[in-house]
Amino acid sequence: MLKYTASINESIAEVILENAPGNAKYTSPDIQKEILNILATRVRNKIREEIGDAKFCILVDEALDESNREQMAVVLRFVNRDGFVQERFFDVVGVDETSAKTLKKGICNVLTRHNLQVENMRGQGYDGASNMRALVAAAKDVPDVWKFFSKLNSIVNLVGVSPKRHMELKNIKAAELADMLASGELATGKGANQSRSLQRPGATRWGSHFGAVSKLIEMFTAAQIVLERITDCLCQVLQRKSQDIINDLDLVSVTKCNLQKLRQDGWDAFIGDVTSFCISNKIDMPDMSAHYKEDNRFTERTTRLLVLSSALNPVDGFKSFKIDDICSLASEFYPGDFTQVEIGNLRRQLKLYEHDVFHNSKFQNLTSLSELCRRLVETGKVSIYFLIDRLVRLVLTLPVSTATTERAFSAMKLVKTTLRNKMEDGFLADCLVIYIERELARNIDSDSIINDFYSIKNRRAPLK
Repeated sequence: MLKYTASINESIAEVILENAPGNAKYTSPDIQKEILNILATRVRNKIREEIGDAKFCILVDEALDESNREQMAVVLRFVNRDGFVQERFFDVVGVDETSAKTLKKGICNVLTRHNLQVENMRGQGYDGASNMRALVAAAKDVPDVWKFFSKLNSIVNLVGVSPKRHMELKNIKAAELADMLASGELATGKGANQSRSLQRPGATRWGSHFGAVSKLIEMFTAAQIVLERITDCLCQVLQRKSQDIINDLDLVSVTKCNLQKLRQDGWDAFIGDVTSFCISNKIDMPDMSAHYKEDNRFTERTTRLLVLSSALNPVDGFKSFKIDDICSLASEFYPGDFTQVEIGNLRRQLKLYEHDVFHNSKFQNLTSLSELCRRLVETGKVSIYFLIDRLVRLVLTLPVSTATTERAFSAMKLVKTTLRNKMEDGFLADCLVIYIERELARNIDSDSIINDFYSIKNRRAPLK
């Protein structure tokens, strides 16, 4: 890049590479990492400024990188001054193992370095950490659910382990689609009828289970044909095992009927994520009473938190609004954020809020809690209903399933490749935060980075 730039610009060519001072070429990997760290630190400082004194929650996920080292991604969820819910990738920490003690130490180190007070943390969400896979353990207690997905995984493994079988599956499905298109059973269109394959459900990626079932239903005929061909070709020793797998396809043939039963008997483990997701203002809050039974695996306190939080939901003209529930939410779950005097003032604000906001055209047809938070700021009513705004912001920091950690590990595959599998943790973390939060990185002034670099090296006076 430098040589090419020099070849087309004489002014630059006069001061770089062989024409630069020996100690100022800046082509050393160590120097480049220092500059990268300065930029990454600037990005993290911007995120820290966004948070300010607001309450926040942490979302933590772990995965293996290219070098098979455990990496823990830390995402911060908070509501900014304008009422927007933000999820910012903040850091990735290499850990030797994922015990609670190790995770706590790594998280505390990240927060402490950036002066994020633990007492301002209002929630913790963990997805994938080995000792926190409670949903997996819960699912094992429902035999039908566990057996169903175990057999599904076996089918995916048997068909997908061989490139030959994988290609055979795709060819069979392509032929099936061609026949259906020819007969008019399927319509053509951009993005329609694309090549498909089976999907393996992830142990701690609950959304992947739905995708895995959907793909198997879609690929059922092709998968069955491949399995039947495998059965015909296998020797007598393996024939029984293959036949068992084919017999298990009966489970799939009634999947659509089974899904209702699974939702009733086996999907209680998903209700927490779904409810938190709704509270985080994506969709309307479901009726919790139908989902929580005596044998549910969530504590009574967790259930109550979710139910009371729904009273703030503005969907359908604030139909879930209940003053008693909202006051109970503040007093029971956020005693450190509301004094008893403020609880009384909150009740009075809620009564005025009910007569004022409910009939205000600017608050009609709100579809989410975060939209309500933004509207309070935009209309200036946040100064009138400041206690309600405080509670809404606290609820919005409840940890929910997030795509931000998934983006982090997708980015990791791009940054830490096979050719760069010895990349140190700090270098990896700096690359990831700049890449994932690139809209913040783009707005950082280059001169400020140069000034920081000179101040570290103490080489010359910084730029004016």
